[in-house]
Amino acid sequence: MPKQYGTLQILDELSAIDNANIFEYGEDTLYQHIRDILAVHNMLTQDILGDFVGTTTDNIRRYGASAVTGEMVEVDEWGAADVQKTLVAGYDIGFPLRAYQYAIGWTKRYFETHSVADMAQNLVAAQTADIRNIKYQVTTALFKATNTNFVDRLVNQQTLPLKALQNADGTAIPINEFGTTFDGSTHTHLVGRAGGALAASDITALANNVVEHGVNGGEVVIYINKANQGAVEAFTSNFKPYQAPLLSPGGGSTADVVAGGTKANPYRLDNKPIGVWDGYITVWVKPWVPANYIICLLIGDNSRGDVLEFRTRGGGAGYGNLRLVSDHDHFPLRAQHTEREFGVSVWNRLGCAILYTGGGPAYTVPTLTQ
Repeated sequence: MPKQYGTLQILDELSAIDNANIFEYGEDTLYQHIRDILAVHNMLTQDILGDFVGTTTDNIRRYGASAVTGEMVEVDEWGAADVQKTLVAGYDIGFPLRAYQYAIGWTKRYFETHSVADMAQNLVAAQTADIRNIKYQVTTALFKATNTNFVDRLVNQQTLPLKALQNADGTAIPINEFGTTFDGSTHTHLVGRAGGALAASDITALANNVVEHGVNGGEVVIYINKANQGAVEAFTSNFKPYQAPLLSPGGGSTADVVAGGTKANPYRLDNKPIGVWDGYITVWVKPWVPANYIICLLIGDNSRGDVLEFRTRGGGAGYGNLRLVSDHDHFPLRAQHTEREFGVSVWNRLGCAILYTGGGPAYTVPTLTQ
């Protein structure tokens, strides 16, 4: 039977072949199909990273920020001010690299005793585990509250300093474009609700915690869990909803509407923009945000970069992709594992702030699972 291309067709077709032995189907033909499936899977997983996760092969970078002091000195027409020497020392931010595997055990004996459908199901399980792991590593890096060290054992044994979002750790914070300074020993982007019910001022303050450092051409957004949608929508003075997708205001309505008559997308129920906060910040419901956490993100910061970096190994060997790990290149399907090498950590520590509303007063790291 001629094969149809398109990975969903390939997976459906392979899963439907219940009786065909892998040897009968042909290892070479099956390998080409699996290569196509993995190639599309790896392209789709780039979309999982979202707008706030960049990619890099760097293991460490210098964050050029320190407390810079000095002042302009008035002089007359013959004057010349004394030189004021300053040093922008900065500090290091590292990015981890880890190897993750899913055991598949595709040996000669496996091919003798299993069907093509069995292999297809095995591959789907590996892809699912890969997606869940990427999501877990990204959210763990975003929500963590403490700085840690990481030994880069897959490369050169260098100890790398991994950072959380700005967390009052004493590191210097750059001044903004308006000359405002920030105390690195007290300034934090991980905050908790002091007590009582969530207030609109809490969300506005969360947004200001990001905006006050400068937007630099980026877009500020707020992400919430669907469980907190009703509480956010109740702040009608600050929150203006998109029009319901299948409804329109009745005649004589004086309700505020988002500019352009924007309507919610009826087909995106758990990953959707729902309205605008304070007239300029789009509010999204995101399925990966834990309940009782509100996230404010700066996306597309032209000067400081992405909030998180997704590190892969350099060299173009495909280490950052999900791939088959075979003992012998002449028999690529006889692989014991699928594998992906990557690591995620914070880079732009000022481009995101998180509010915990579950009973604070301090920020609490959520319990995350794969």
